[in-house]
Amino acid sequence: MQSNKNNQSLVSQLPQLSDEQVKRDYLNHFEYTEIIAAILSLINDVEALRLVRLALDVDLMLGAFLAGKVKAKLQKVTIGWIENLEILDNLKIELLGRTKSEFAIPFLARTLNEEKELISARVEIDLYFKGEIEEAPEEELFYQAYHYENLSTQTADILGNFGGESATKLLITALSDERKSVRENAVIALGNIKNNLAIAALVTASKNEDDEISYRAIYGLGEIGSDLALEVLISALADNKNYIAEDAARALGKIGGEVAVEASIHFLLDEDDRVCKSCAAALVEIGNERGISLLFSFLNRDDANLRQAAVYGLRDIREKLILSALLPMLQDKNVRVRREAVFAVAHIISPPDASEDDINQFSENEKKSVAVALLKMLVDKDEEVRRRVVLVLERIADESIAPQLIKALQHNNPEVRACAARLLGIIGYQDAVKKLFPLLQDKNPSARVNAAHALAKLGEESVIPFLTKMLADEKNPSAREIVILGLGETRNPIVIPTLIEILKDETNSSARENAIRALQDIGGESAEAAIIDVLLKDEDFCVCDKAAYALGAIGGEKSVIALRQALLNRYIKLTQNYL
Repeated sequence: MQSNKNNQSLVSQLPQLSDEQVKRDYLNHFEYTEIIAAILSLINDVEALRLVRLALDVDLMLGAFLAGKVKAKLQKVTIGWIENLEILDNLKIELLGRTKSEFAIPFLARTLNEEKELISARVEIDLYFKGEIEEAPEEELFYQAYHYENLSTQTADILGNFGGESATKLLITALSDERKSVRENAVIALGNIKNNLAIAALVTASKNEDDEISYRAIYGLGEIGSDLALEVLISALADNKNYIAEDAARALGKIGGEVAVEASIHFLLDEDDRVCKSCAAALVEIGNERGISLLFSFLNRDDANLRQAAVYGLRDIREKLILSALLPMLQDKNVRVRREAVFAVAHIISPPDASEDDINQFSENEKKSVAVALLKMLVDKDEEVRRRVVLVLERIADESIAPQLIKALQHNNPEVRACAARLLGIIGYQDAVKKLFPLLQDKNPSARVNAAHALAKLGEESVIPFLTKMLADEKNPSAREIVILGLGETRNPIVIPTLIEILKDETNSSARENAIRALQDIGGESAEAAIIDVLLKDEDFCVCDKAAYALGAIGGEKSVIALRQALLNRYIKLTQNYL
C-alpha cells in the first residue's frame, strides 16, 4: 500500500520537476530505481522518454535498465538511443543486455554471427597457426576477427539472460557457428534460459562430436532439471569419457524421480570410480530410501569401488547415524576408501556451507571423537591420506584435543610431531608453550620449524632468535617458507630487516611471497615501503601480484599511489611490446 502511494506521489510530481531536479532528487538515488521503473508504464509517453533520457545522462547502466521498462511501443526509441551511443561495442552490448528488450535483438544478432567475413577470417587464423594454409589473413582483418569473436561470445552470454523465443533461436543458430568459443558460450547461455526450446537444443548438443560442447550441454540440462532430459542423461551415463558421465549423474540427482533412481542404482556398478561416486551422490540428493539403504549395505561389500562410492554419497547426510557408520571406514584396508572417509567425516561434522544449527547438532564429545580418530591417522602409510588428515584437522581441531596433541609432540614419527605443533599454534593453546620449546632442537626440520611457527603464533617473542637462526641454517625450501611465515606471526617490527633481506636475496618465489605476507601481517610504514619496492621493481609476476594484494589490504595513501604507478608501468610495457 505504501509503495503504491509513493508511486502515485512521484507520478503527480514529475511534470513540475525540472530535469536537474529529477536527476538530483531521484535518478541519483539507488532507492528510487525500482519506483521509477514501476511508474514508466503509468505516465505519459513524453514523460517516460524524458526519464530514460535523463537516466542515460546520469548513469548508462541505469538508463539501459529503464529503457527496457517503458511501454513496448516506446522501446524502439529508447533502444535506438543506446545503439547510437558513441561508446565501445562491448559496453554497448552490455547496456543492451540490461534492457532485456526484444528491440535489442537485431543489434545483438549482428554482433553474434552475422559478420560472415570476420567469422571466416577467424577460422583461417586457426588454420594458419595449425599449418593447414600458408597465407594468414591481413593484419587489420586479423585483429578485427578476434575483436568480433570477443563481441560474439559476450553477446551469447547476454542472450542467456534474456530468455524468450527470439533470444533462444539466436543461440540455437550459434550452436552451428564455426568458432568454437561462440558455440561453447551459446550452450552455456541456453542452459540459463530453461524453456522447452532451449532444452531440445541442449539435448541435441549433448550428442555433439565435440566433447566440450557435449559436456556443457549435459551440465546445462542438469542445471535446468527437466524430465525432458532424462533419456539423454541416462545415455550419457554410459559415455566412456568419465567427466561427461559424472555430470550426467549429477543432473539425474537434480531431476529426481523413479527413472533417475533406477539409472543411478544401475550405474553404481560402473567400473569407473568417479561415475560410481556421482551416482551415489545422486541417490542421496534425490533422497530415495531404497538407494540410501543400498549405499549403507555397500559399506560392507568386498568391492572397494562400492565402498568408496557409498562413503562419498553418504557424507551429504549430516546425521549422527551416518557419522557412526563412516568412522570405521577411516581404517579401511583400501587406501582410496580411507582418503574418501577422511573428507567425508569432516564434511559431516563441519561442512563448509553449514549453518550454526547443522554444526551444533553434534556434541562436543562427538566432534572430539572425530578429531582424535583423525589424529591417529597421521601415521597412515599413504601420503595423500596424511595430507587430507592435516587439512581436516586444521579446520576442525580445538582445545578439546589439546591433551592428545601435547602427547603427540613426543611421538616417534616426525610428521606427527610437526602436525601436533602446528595444530597447537592454530588452536591458540597457550599451555603448550613450555612443551613446544624442546621441539626447537628436534632432529627433524619439519618438527623444528612447525614448533617455532606455533610459538610465534602463540605470541612468544623469545622465539624470534630461533626463527632467525633457522632461516640461516635450513636448506629445505618448504621449511624456510614456514619459518618466514613464523616471522610474520610474531607481529614484531624487529624482524622487518630480515624479511627485506629475503625479498632481495631469496631466489625461491614462494619464499618471497611468504615474506610479503609476513610484512603485511606486521604492518607499519617500513613494511609498506618494502612491499611497494617489490611491486615496482621485482620481475616475478606472481611475487608482484602478491605485493599488489598486500598493498590493497593495507590501503594507505602510499599503497594506492604505488598501485596506480604499477598499472601505468604495466600499460607502458605492453604498449612498447606492441610497438
